[in-house]
Amino acid sequence: MFSDESGRIHYRFDGPHGMGSTIAYFPGKDAFDRVLDCLWDASINSARELIDEHGDRVVTDRDQYVRHRLGERLFTDKRKFSSYGYNFEFGFTNENDGTINGFTVEVRRQQYGIAGIRSYLAVATIDLRTSRHSFNIHATPQNRSATLADPMTQPGEIKPLGYLSSEKPNN
Repeated sequence: MFSDESGRIHYRFDGPHGMGSTIAYFPGKDAFDRVLDCLWDASINSARELIDEHGDRVVTDRDQYVRHRLGERLFTDKRKFSSYGYNFEFGFTNENDGTINGFTVEVRRQQYGIAGIRSYLAVATIDLRTSRHSFNIHATPQNRSATLADPMTQPGEIKPLGYLSSEKPNN
């Protein structure tokens, strides 16, 4: 295993199938992916269907939908939860009329330096009228929250190229 100046951790896979390839190590990636997908769903739909032990039901509260999809037990606060050794905090951004026009997600290691050092800030802007969306993830190897001034992640590091675009990605 090794890390570069960006704080990304890599390991070399020398097994018969890896043939010495280098693979990025980010234990929180699956959780981060699920959060982003869930927030995207909650942002573009005004009502969402939940299917659980109580049957089918429609909810209009975005926070309730997100908590249910990600798992109520993970949440420490209305929009904060922990998973895979990372703390997540999310929020929705609104237009003046209350329409959701994006979301943000902050991701930090619970214990800096243990299985990771990078902090992330994901920012999505959604325009349902024009289908023009933007999605950027900033990261820092420093022991602090990432900001908009920090460099963006490498393409495909968290989500594939084209995520949130009106066109399907080629991946």
